[in-house]
Amino acid sequence: MYQNCTTGQLQLALQYELKVASDHIVNLINDFVNSIPNEVLLDAGDHNKKTGRPAAHLGILLKAILYGYSRRQFSGRKIELMMQKNLPMMWLVQQQTFSYHTINSFITSEKTAQLLKRIFIQFTGKLHELGLISQDALFIDGTKIEADANKYSFVWRRSTEKHQAKIEEHVGELYDELVENNIKPTIEKEEAKIIQGVETIIDQLEKEVDQLDRMIENEPKIIKGGSQNKQKRRRIKKYVRKLKEDYLPRLKKYREQMATFGDRKSYAKMDICLIQNLESSKCKLESFFTVAKIADSVVFRPVITK
Repeated sequence: MYQNCTTGQLQLALQYELKVASDHIVNLINDFVNSIPNEVLLDAGDHNKKTGRPAAHLGILLKAILYGYSRRQFSGRKIELMMQKNLPMMWLVQQQTFSYHTINSFITSEKTAQLLKRIFIQFTGKLHELGLISQDALFIDGTKIEADANKYSFVWRRSTEKHQAKIEEHVGELYDELVENNIKPTIEKEEAKIIQGVETIIDQLEKEVDQLDRMIENEPKIIKGGSQNKQKRRRIKKYVRKLKEDYLPRLKKYREQMATFGDRKSYAKMDICLIQNLESSKCKLESFFTVAKIADSVVFRPVITK
């Protein structure tokens, strides 16, 4: 024997009262919205038109949106669907259904924005009435913390040592290339692998470029086979650019990392000791203060954020 599954047959409909649990959040939302003065709600709507369909009461829409947001439903279409299928929502809106156009128009209305500001005052008063907050203390927190705890947010000593050895090897190769091109550096090859040595080579090459510029100015405009001085100047500028924009910044970075390691094998990029030594805009240390007014005294608590 099966239950009757005939669709479209005339039946006697029995209305049952919708009920929700006493500890359900819809009860809190319903009591809160009902506690808002009616004139506050009506000021945010356009309910004085004499023609057309009567406007939906803003209290109902506000209840529906607050409950939808509490269930992580931020779309007007999904809130409309909740009105049709979700039992607590059906109880909250008294089994009324509103189009998503109506819901979205209410959310984006400028009057609704003003309404929310006034409702915030009502909400604060409700929390104080329930004893959840106290008006004896005012807290202003400016803390900004970025969570970054993946394996790429750490600097490893072994990796730094490997890259430092490679960059020193590249500097040595560039030194040999300079010698092959009849540009004799004023320092030895091993001295060129440190930061001061690279800076010395850069200064020497820039002086060589200045000297070539003066020589080129005295040359004829047209030289058969091209100017040897111009070719040499291009090569030297290439070396200077590579040293200043690549090798020197990386050597400085690796030296700072090695100084930060100390006895450790790794450290996090969020390390306060490292951040204090950096001045770049991407890793700037900012100090904020949390102000707490307790009774008649004011307490400042520093908060370090990145």
